[in-house]
Amino acid sequence: MDLILTITLCLHAIYISAMSILGLTDERYSALYSTAVMLFTVISIAYIIFCEASNKKKRNGSIIPYFIPIIFVFLYIVNKATNTHLNQSASFTQFLSSMSYTTSAIYIATYCYRYSKLGSILKNMNIVMIVITIAIALTIPKILSVGIISFGLGTYQTLSYLAAFAFGINLYNILASGNNQKFKFQKHKAYKIIEIFFLIIQIIGVFISGGRGGAVLLLANTLVLFYILSRHNLKRLIAFIIIFVPILYVTLISISPELANMIETRTERTFSYISEDGLDLSKTSGRDIVYSAAIGMFAEKPLFGYGFYEQFDILMKRFNAPYVHNLIIEIALQGGIVLLLIFTYLFIKHFNKLKTYLKIHKEHTLFVTIYLYAIIFLMFSGTYLGTTYFGFAMTYILMYNTSNKTIKRI
Repeated sequence: MDLILTITLCLHAIYISAMSILGLTDERYSALYSTAVMLFTVISIAYIIFCEASNKKKRNGSIIPYFIPIIFVFLYIVNKATNTHLNQSASFTQFLSSMSYTTSAIYIATYCYRYSKLGSILKNMNIVMIVITIAIALTIPKILSVGIISFGLGTYQTLSYLAAFAFGINLYNILASGNNQKFKFQKHKAYKIIEIFFLIIQIIGVFISGGRGGAVLLLANTLVLFYILSRHNLKRLIAFIIIFVPILYVTLISISPELANMIETRTERTFSYISEDGLDLSKTSGRDIVYSAAIGMFAEKPLFGYGFYEQFDILMKRFNAPYVHNLIIEIALQGGIVLLLIFTYLFIKHFNKLKTYLKIHKEHTLFVTIYLYAIIFLMFSGTYLGTTYFGFAMTYILMYNTSNKTIKRI
């Protein structure tokens, strides 16, 4: 059943990758995804409720996080009752997102903490990584032949982020000695060659897409994982860069000069926002316009913001787009300075707990890749109510009691 929970947590990545492998890009399969989300959400939550109801033994942590979705319902009712002058389709969509993505993430995180199941979820992440990598490997020839960057039902950004996410999981497997978050076949010596091959595919996936967020995530995964796992051996990072980068370049030139040229062209786009004068946000696909407009909205209601769901309706009315594509600005619009201060406090507390947790539970270092994906993705794209990774990462670590360091190791 832990595999089902993992699928629920990573359903977007798995579904997009599966559709890419099968070559299914029709819009009707997008509608099927919504059905799959609801189905896996219901199954996962029902299973967790059953476990809690049938198990009488004392478990780690509290059951309070299970009741957080009630807050979402309350906030949406308030929004619906007080904002009848607005078209509420955007807020309703985000309410459904919070009741599926965020709720399932909170339930899975709480269950993992209380039943010591994080290790099993992290182990299953290897399956997610392999599915994503196979999809990328099959997509690259299509991109070269057609010249259009797409990834199944996803865009170039989807390809970029998922390739970088898979890269993080794979890099952890390569660097972590004594890693017990692997399947038996991954521990075979011959699999080491496959890991390197996968790493090349994942890097190509990031840079052929031209996605900026994925490149940032790839860099963050590299630096953070090397720091955690090899910070006492700086030579290892230097050797990795000196040896691996030339091998990758020679491999690309040998296999396909066309592929090498496309990566070079797309890489220029990836880092186009970096200029001699610093960061040029005008090169971020209109993000500068969105950020400027959103900051203007914040200035109108700086103290308490626009409301948890109301901001989505107002954004749609003013700019015909429900997202500001930045976690900090989104929080500020939802609850103003008050909510932003609360979030800042919780985030600092979360970060300190994460450092403590990883010092004690080094076998769960792979958790960092989920954490980085959630934070970096939300700094550039989407909304935190529409992704499972953020709710999962925040809930699990905030539940951790730093005064009780006896959590069962897996």
